[in-house]
Amino acid sequence: MRVAKIVRMFLTSLLSAAPAAAMAPGEAPDVLAFRTGILGLFDADPVGGLGLEYRHDEADGRLTPLVGYFANTRGNSYLYGGARYPIDLGDNWRLTPAIAVGYYDRSGVLDLGHTIEFQSSIELSYRFESGSRLGLEFSHLSNASLADSNPGSESLALTWTVDAGRLWKGRFGGE
Repeated sequence: MRVAKIVRMFLTSLLSAAPAAAMAPGEAPDVLAFRTGILGLFDADPVGGLGLEYRHDEADGRLTPLVGYFANTRGNSYLYGGARYPIDLGDNWRLTPAIAVGYYDRSGVLDLGHTIEFQSSIELSYRFESGSRLGLEFSHLSNASLADSNPGSESLALTWTVDAGRLWKGRFGGE
């Protein structure tokens, strides 16, 4: 019951962000964020991983939706959806807090206690002339005490963000 209530609250929050993202179409591009980093940052045996996020219409000062996937080198993976709130700091710098919830595959070495995990993160990124961004993201993954065991885990990731439309056109020659 508790899980269903949390998922409903999350989906309501995410869907309420969609109209804000639709208010100014074309103002900000949809982006793909490629991620590599360390999960279990403060654990005795941290693991490396790779991930990909799709971030919709990411503009300053608006709640924007995201979906993503992250897998570590020891068999765990995390498929999630959430929201970000980009805050431009001027001179190409951006600070972005985010929240997400998703399915965590516990079959690998890092068992976080439940298949539903919540992620909170903060990213600092720099925008280059090309529009791409290089960022550093710190995040915490936790089951929010949905299970008796809630070890949680911190991660540190390097992110490279590119305009999804530009990437698609450049790779496949579309207009």
